Amino acid sequence: MRDKSGSEKNTFDKIYEVVRMIPKGSVASYGQVAALAGNYRWARVVGYALHVNPDPQHIPCHRVVTREGNVSKAFAFGGGNRQIELLQAEGVGFKDGHVIMDIYQWVPAPRVRHTFEPVWDEHSQILILGTFPSVKSRENHFYYGHPRNRFWNVIAGITGSAVPGTIEEKKALLLKNHIAVWDVIESCQINGSSDVSIRDVIVNDIPSILDRSSITRIYGNGAKACELYDRFLRERTGINIIKLPSTSPANASFQLERLLEVWSEIVR
Repeated sequence: MRDKSGSEKNTFDKIYEVVRMIPKGSVASYGQVAALAGNYRWARVVGYALHVNPDPQHIPCHRVVTREGNVSKAFAFGGGNRQIELLQAEGVGFKDGHVIMDIYQWVPAPRVRHTFEPVWDEHSQILILGTFPSVKSRENHFYYGHPRNRFWNVIAGITGSAVPGTIEEKKALLLKNHIAVWDVIESCQINGSSDVSIRDVIVNDIPSILDRSSITRIYGNGAKACELYDRFLRERTGINIIKLPSTSPANASFQLERLLEVWSEIVR
């Protein structure tokens, strides 16, 4: 692991990075944190790191317990009773003074990679970025594969085209209208298609296609794509991203007609 400056992260930083990922209502064991931080032998080091936690508000060390579910009597921020209070307030269940590990132990989301190429050519003028392919898109090996995602209806509508059916028809529609499509994330940990669950992000090399195309405008399909772009890529590309309402079926407040109205900015 390397920090933003490229230097190797120290052991405590790696541990804190893992602890930040433990979701509310779950716990991890010291050994589990150690293994995820890079070395299963670091279990005792995890204890040392958490005892000097520099930011307990954002590094939830109370969510780390023994493999049997015992809290720490030496919990640095109020003792074992306080750790129990914090966990119970988050909905973690106890039995005979132990966390019920079979139910409340955190199971990290799997790491998933983006497996298909961006759609673009040297004539592309507009880049539309999603966050990461949904489960359906990953199954179909192409963008916006969920049957209720309105993306292809929107692109067809704003360009005055027929709604494409095949992957080749979708590619042709984009390229004919000088539109490129890609996603911000190259790989991450994610549960299903949930943007909220996304962790440990590695981004795609967006600048690589900007240098070889005519792209001057970048749009984000939803708030999460824009948030990640601004965080990881804006400084590298030098181009601001314009947020558009998500075409996902989860964005039920935007009916197709309203999406078409807002997304028509692309072709004005």
